[in-house]
Amino acid sequence: MGINASSRKEIEDCIKDTIKIFTKEYIKWTAIFMVEKFKMEAKATTWPFLLDQRPDAIRETHKTGWLMKEGAVRKNWKKRYFIVKPDYSVEYYEKEEDAALPKPKPKGTMTLQGYWVNTNPNGELIKRLENVAKKMGINTDDIPKPKEYPPFTLEIHHWRRRSYYITCENQEEFNAWTRMFQECCWENKGLKNQEWVHVQAFNKSVWETRWQLDRWGWWSYGGNEEQILSDLIADQVEWAVMGPIWCKLSGPYIIRNQISKKIQSAIDTAVGAAVKPAWTAMAKAAEELKPVIEPVLKDVGTALGETENKIKQAIKDAILPIVNPPMDEHVKPHVEKILGLLKDPMETAFAGSIEVWEKMSSDYEKEVKKDKEGFKSYTYPVNKPLYYTWTAKDQLQECYDPLWLLNIIFPQIWPWSVIYEGKRHIDKGIDSACWSYYNRMNEKFEGDETAVDKHHTEIRGEISTQLKEDAKIWKMLWYNKALKLIIMPALMKIINPLTSAALTPIESMIPDPMKQLLNIKSLFDEIINELVDGIINPLFGFTIQPVPLTKKEKKELVPADE
Repeated sequence: MGINASSRKEIEDCIKDTIKIFTKEYIKWTAIFMVEKFKMEAKATTWPFLLDQRPDAIRETHKTGWLMKEGAVRKNWKKRYFIVKPDYSVEYYEKEEDAALPKPKPKGTMTLQGYWVNTNPNGELIKRLENVAKKMGINTDDIPKPKEYPPFTLEIHHWRRRSYYITCENQEEFNAWTRMFQECCWENKGLKNQEWVHVQAFNKSVWETRWQLDRWGWWSYGGNEEQILSDLIADQVEWAVMGPIWCKLSGPYIIRNQISKKIQSAIDTAVGAAVKPAWTAMAKAAEELKPVIEPVLKDVGTALGETENKIKQAIKDAILPIVNPPMDEHVKPHVEKILGLLKDPMETAFAGSIEVWEKMSSDYEKEVKKDKEGFKSYTYPVNKPLYYTWTAKDQLQECYDPLWLLNIIFPQIWPWSVIYEGKRHIDKGIDSACWSYYNRMNEKFEGDETAVDKHHTEIRGEISTQLKEDAKIWKMLWYNKALKLIIMPALMKIINPLTSAALTPIESMIPDPMKQLLNIKSLFDEIINELVDGIINPLFGFTIQPVPLTKKEKKELVPADE
């Protein structure tokens, strides 16, 4: 049994419809974020951090070492030398010396954004087979037992792409590499084009496409543009079309499994064939937008801001009577309680990260005093501080169970994403401390070999004080973001259909020259965020205002993701 003509037509239509929606969203949001970047450059503000923020370009290799890796085809085990690159991609080599060549050619590269690390692959495989059996209506007793992996094996899993199986020598290595691969899954950028407008527009389009398809729940995605778009479409096909097809499969498990693999392969082929030309056309259309919109932005200048304020006021007048009741019901009663769940673990985690900095900088002082020139060479803790902060960040795991219980009120919540953002903010704080220390010691060290003896204690104390002050900002930013991750999907699902009719007439208020530059939906989202900020921010007990950038900072401006 395969896919009949009717089901094939359903799948093809699903692929076309999803691409059509995504294309429209991506072009629209590219224009919107070009305007957003223009506005940010005009306002040019940043948060008043006291410590230096490390430029993304200045990074070093995160981790290296020998591991056993299962082959993709023959399933035999090979010893490989692994290197986690500054961008969190992973390369592996047959020989360590191959990695040191001027133009190294790795045996393979792992780009892990969108993957998930399983520390119990044997248990996960059984669970996955049980899920397949349930989907296909098979008795689990009929399923052959999966292969048994050796101790200290971890699985780096993706729901649709190849999974990797890695075995370590002992528990200590297993723990260290598990955490490193988890970092790679979260931190690797994935998208080939890292230009800010593109990254924002692409990610926004993923969620807008899902929401237009009535897919409101949390969804894990990652990879390059074509991979993410393919995953998005495959997920929609699975949800919208494949349920009845899986249920109709009959016969022993082995036969059903073979048929299932052939069907999945056919879907992947169809999706891949559609995505490549579609993405090429989208990317070209987005590039063609830039020379059209950029001159218009320069021409309209001040008038754009004035018109935007006028349109935003009209939106507020139209929607406030509609959105205030859902705000009163779905936001105000919950935010303080949610913040109460988050604060103690975050306060403990940040206090732990400051202790990590104190110990790390103390150990560093001992090392460089052994050899004054060691300051230039002994840079491991300064350039790789995130490796040391796991014990502090683990305190945030206390949020996990309480956040899951909130699922009753906020069914779209996914605790891992909330906790990850908290860990990320802790990392940014400690990374800034280490980077600031390195910069300031370098300034003192030039021409003075006794700089470590003279200035280490002073600079270390100065950075500790500034880290505590900066931590207030990082915590505030996370509390705000975490609360929005929890409440916004549920809130928007309620208020979007209620406000749709009220927004439509406002479109006509936008002058023709600015119709490409001002988007009602974008301004609506901005207003809702401001309203939610007005409820959330007073709960922090203090206010921190962004500060204007200097002329030099404006030239180097890369919009922040906070």
